[in-house]
Amino acid sequence: KVTIPLLVPALINGALHMAARSFSDISIPLMLYTSGSILLSTLVWSMWEGGKLTEASVVGLLMFFAMLLLSLISRFVTVRR
Repeated sequence: KVTIPLLVPALINGALHMAARSFSDISIPLMLYTSGSILLSTLVWSMWEGGKLTEASVVGLLMFFAMLLLSLISRFVTVRR
């Protein structure tokens, strides 16, 4: 009864931290890049390298807003307790 409610904020923040790291990390996805495993960070990189700056910016903004939404949900869940 006590342990789970105490662990929930830490688990949510850990998941949020891992999501943020996966969005910002580019070196490992570029080394492991295949046509069957496209990550958002490698998609932005390939668009940038291909000269599609507008599309790369749009995907970057979508990544930003996704992280913002996850952060707000995390804050709502942890503050509500």
